Amino acid sequence: MVFSFRGHSFTWVEFIAFFCGMAIMVVEIIGARMFVPYYGNTFFVWTSIIGVVMVSMSLGYYKGGVEADREGSREGLANIVFMAALYTSLLPLTVMLAGMFAGLGQELGTLVGSVVSLALPSYYLAKVSPYCIRLTSRSVDSAGRTSGFIYSISTVGSIFGTFISGFVLMPYFKIKTIVLMLGVLLLAISLFLNFKKKIIRLLDVVMIAGPIVIQIIWLQPEYIMPNSTVLFEGDTVYNSITVSEFKFNESMGNVRVLQVGNLIQGGIFAKYNKSFYDYVSLTQIPWLFKPDIKNVLFLGNGAGIGIDYLHAIYPEVDIDVVDIDPKVFEVATTYFSEKEGDKVHFFADDARLFLKKKDKKYDLIIMDVYSSTRQIPFHLTTYEMIREVDNHLTNDGVYVQNVISSLEGKNSMIIKSIGKTLEPTFSRNYAIPANPNNTLGDTILIISLKGDNAIGDVEKFLEKVPEPEKESVNKSIRSYVLNNFTVNTSEGIFLTDEYSPTEIMSL
Repeated sequence: MVFSFRGHSFTWVEFIAFFCGMAIMVVEIIGARMFVPYYGNTFFVWTSIIGVVMVSMSLGYYKGGVEADREGSREGLANIVFMAALYTSLLPLTVMLAGMFAGLGQELGTLVGSVVSLALPSYYLAKVSPYCIRLTSRSVDSAGRTSGFIYSISTVGSIFGTFISGFVLMPYFKIKTIVLMLGVLLLAISLFLNFKKKIIRLLDVVMIAGPIVIQIIWLQPEYIMPNSTVLFEGDTVYNSITVSEFKFNESMGNVRVLQVGNLIQGGIFAKYNKSFYDYVSLTQIPWLFKPDIKNVLFLGNGAGIGIDYLHAIYPEVDIDVVDIDPKVFEVATTYFSEKEGDKVHFFADDARLFLKKKDKKYDLIIMDVYSSTRQIPFHLTTYEMIREVDNHLTNDGVYVQNVISSLEGKNSMIIKSIGKTLEPTFSRNYAIPANPNNTLGDTILIISLKGDNAIGDVEKFLEKVPEPEKESVNKSIRSYVLNNFTVNTSEGIFLTDEYSPTEIMSL
């Protein structure tokens, strides 16, 4: 079979080299995307995946060349493509197995997980190019030109695979659908190469289709909460999003949670539409320092529970909400009570880029952004980011940052470093832990004051706090605000765009 394009005839061998080159990059990119629920989207993930894929490709090139010289044939190429189809189709299963190594830590866990899930599909896809060279070569005199052309075609395929993954496949198709399409197309190529043995290949079809059916119908990712009812599950360019509901107890009823990757980013008691998390009520404390807050910027939406809470108490305040994933807004308004309106405005953008593009100043900025693991994206923790925040605050504005950390011990480095980075810009930085007795780490709000704001009348402030939350808010104010409680930053690292190792600091 020959394909023509602008006067050049492409053989079926060259087409296969192009397609398998494309498949390698699709596997690598969607593999990284599938790792997010288990390991996040960190440089550890990308380092491990790129390294493992490159090693596997090197081995595949070498072994493919050896086998091609020994028994280079159309049937041999068919077997290689079939194995690539098999291991590519198994990706949802092997990535779940890779997630089991998360306990080994970010570095070793991602490395072992990459080997488990991505080594074999990359290895077999890489074996295709040297086989194609062997099948295409006609003489020693043209061997260099032939090998150069095949590798060029394969590389063009990889470039195409990179762009089609990012701009077409991931935005518009579920991950399992992409895997299914890729596996089926590779299987079709294998059948084409060995069409004379169709009966035997029917068994191959069963071998490919069986795992896919099992994965699609029965296999539930381990990051979905057990004993829960899934109300929504979907993939976006940025993450996997799940809304599920489970029974908490008899009196409180069901809890509905928003899960981004394997991190719960918001939850409510569905019966009462009340936040599942105590720290939400603490976001009201900035009004103690600045009672005349007129506009608020939320960086990070989650389920929109914090926005709902403040909007219900201060309906006259303008609230801008920024989240990088537009699907998060859709899910929050569909499955939770958040609504966009005259006073609440949604913006789908990166938090830092939003600030760069806007000139508007705010009385209060609340930053609550986390990746699918318990990590703040590094570029939102640095001194340069804090300067952007400062430029968008009014003269007596307040900045609030939600940090998952402990106050002391091995899990405290992230909050000590963030606190140290805040000090040159803000006059006072109060630390208010939501659960101070949790030594393993929990939510801590850092409330930073730009001006010389005085602490207001506590009793008058508490009049605006909803009754169920009044006691805990009052206790936090008296324990931490009135006692000028701050973070010990002496051991912290001053975070900059050049150096912000938040991945190794986070819990």
